[in-house]
Amino acid sequence: MYAQKYYSFENNVEGIDICLHHLDDLEFGIGGIFEFTIDGTAFSAELQNLAEQHCRIEASAYKQQNSFVFKDGKVYSFHFVLRNKSGAVISVKESITYRKPKLHSLSVGVNKGNTLVAAQQSAAEFHSICQDHLFAPQYSKGYTYLLPQENCFPSALDSKFDELIREVNDDDLVLIYLAGHGVIDNNRNYSFLLDNDSAYSAIWLQYKLNAMANGAHKVIIACTCYSSYIWSAINGVPNVFLLSASDRLTEGDLFASSFLAALEDARNNETGFLEFTNIITEKNPEAGVMPLWYDFDFILYSVSPVIAKDQNPKKSWVKPALFSALFPGAGQYYKKDYIKGAAFTGGAVLSGAGIIVCESMRSKYLKQATQTYDVSVINSLQSKASTMRTVSTICIVATGLFYVGSIVDAAVAPDKRNKNLQITPNGITYNF
Repeated sequence: MYAQKYYSFENNVEGIDICLHHLDDLEFGIGGIFEFTIDGTAFSAELQNLAEQHCRIEASAYKQQNSFVFKDGKVYSFHFVLRNKSGAVISVKESITYRKPKLHSLSVGVNKGNTLVAAQQSAAEFHSICQDHLFAPQYSKGYTYLLPQENCFPSALDSKFDELIREVNDDDLVLIYLAGHGVIDNNRNYSFLLDNDSAYSAIWLQYKLNAMANGAHKVIIACTCYSSYIWSAINGVPNVFLLSASDRLTEGDLFASSFLAALEDARNNETGFLEFTNIITEKNPEAGVMPLWYDFDFILYSVSPVIAKDQNPKKSWVKPALFSALFPGAGQYYKKDYIKGAAFTGGAVLSGAGIIVCESMRSKYLKQATQTYDVSVINSLQSKASTMRTVSTICIVATGLFYVGSIVDAAVAPDKRNKNLQITPNGITYNF
């Protein structure tokens, strides 16, 4: 038990992370290199912040190093050696079973009266999508349930929530889909209307979410009126997100059809939803609201700015700016903005060529002026040389502007390497 205070293992969608604790009491030698083996395969990781108390060696890092792929349910043997500052050597040999996180879902759709016609159908479609093996491929399939409208009353919903609570573990992804009517009372407390004139309050939803594993990622998709008011009830739940209609959109049917259209696009391009789930399952992301609205032919998700704050801005602008410093347009090509890159490169090449041509012509005119005694010819040639000098200066300025402009644009322009994902000071936006 004394040795285990220095390390632990955690599962995630990539594999098994090694977590080192109390780094201030451990020795790692020059460079802070941590070496270990998994099933006899050697790996190494450079520990960046030895002054901190804890460090996580993520599975994705050593998975990429040797194309190491973890399989759900398989046992892996870890071996590494730790040395504390008192000189004690701790040899760690542990066999860990990898448990791939699961995707769970609970879909509820209630068509009350004639005002909503697609709520029940949209819930069934969402339930079907969640069962698709291409949907969220980094998760194995867990508990997935569609609550029929005829059974949609509070005790039945409670029962399904309780089943879900028993199945969910840390790092699992839980999707709860609510389509139908939402109402608020005089105190702005939200409730979801069920089929038998009863209601399910956001306060009760909060109670159920809090009963789930804290490390699970819980996403509420509310295709109802007043859905943004759910947030005031659930915002204290660990790792919870809310996808809700914005002020521009209050009709549940339109919201549901827009959201499902986006998911159908993601089903045809599995990396689309992979990126989306990576956003909402960031390590300790803190809670956030994701308003959703329909605008012509695309759907936009906007995530809480607290996630964007965790991004390292240097990683996003330094490399493309350095590329553009080598030659104009290179940073734009790096960000896959080929049209803008061609414009900067072409402009710089043309203006640079203009400098060469103008200086060559200027030298030619000045040389010809020394080879004649005709004053009028000399004046004409010198005038032409002066004009070439002016044009050359303009080309020099233009070349500089293309060069500097390319560097600045490469640093600040959106990265089109993933056209769906944009990180800005206002948050993360994701376009399906």
